[in-house]
Amino acid sequence: MSDNKNIELSDEMMATVTGGNSDISGPKYEIGDQVNIKFANDEGVVTVVTGHVTDRKDTPGGWKYLIRYEVNGTTYDHWYPEIAL
Repeated sequence: MSDNKNIELSDEMMATVTGGNSDISGPKYEIGDQVNIKFANDEGVVTVVTGHVTDRKDTPGGWKYLIRYEVNGTTYDHWYPEIAL
């Protein structure tokens, strides 16, 4: 096997190669979708806040979403990774 580590690949061999970006999926949320964000305080109490997706971007680390939400009368716009929603 070690004899084959530096060989030139033919077109037939290249046609059978797999890999690349085939596992990257599209965005989970669309602009306008309602999402829940969970916040935990120092005591571990979790508060769930409802927000809406206002923008999204594909980054090397995965999809990020700009979420607009309101807490105590103040409106916030923050970017969150998909895993946080």
